[in-house]
Amino acid sequence: MKRKKLKLVKKAATKNGKAQKAKLNARRRDDQLNRSELLEEIQRLRGRVKEMQTELLIDDLTGLYNARYLKQRIERSLLLMRENKQSPALLFIDVDYFKSINELHGHQTGGEMLNQVGRVISRVIRVDDIAFRYGGDEFVVLVNGGMDGGRAVGERIRQSVEAAEFQVNGIHGQAVVKLTVSVGLRVIRAEDTARTILDEADKAMFEAKRNARNSLVAA
Repeated sequence: MKRKKLKLVKKAATKNGKAQKAKLNARRRDDQLNRSELLEEIQRLRGRVKEMQTELLIDDLTGLYNARYLKQRIERSLLLMRENKQSPALLFIDVDYFKSINELHGHQTGGEMLNQVGRVISRVIRVDDIAFRYGGDEFVVLVNGGMDGGRAVGERIRQSVEAAEFQVNGIHGQAVVKLTVSVGLRVIRAEDTARTILDEADKAMFEAKRNARNSLVAA
């Protein structure tokens, strides 16, 4: 009788032990699943944060980089130039007579035309060059290659915009509009700051407008 009782106790203990082991294994699986889900969520959130950071640097209208990112890139260009003795240049681009275009075709159409100008600029610059919408009808391009590289890219942009036919659907219906741009060129120097570079390139651009528009002037 005692032996039978002992056997039953052992059997119960074994059954209980298996049950506990099953529970432990189930808990471990749950923990692994939770850990996997947590890692996936962390990766998703990291990706979203990266997307949001990128969105903060992109111009909504044109899809080019914005003025906030421009300042960061100028600072980086200054640092690289001082370390590697490179001579990057900055192009300051302004659409000629854009106020008249807005008044004639409407602001919504003006925005679409700026988008098209941005696409022209993106298409003709080189892989290492970076385009930005600075604000309003102004664009900036950071160019590698000093004065010669800057002038070559600036002229290519100017000529490409002049040759393009911009399709609009404004307040007076569909139309094809021709545009030109004025370009200021400034080679970046070691003693420069982001502010001085932009100011000097801006002055050169206004000199191009005073001269005849649809031209490039180097500071």
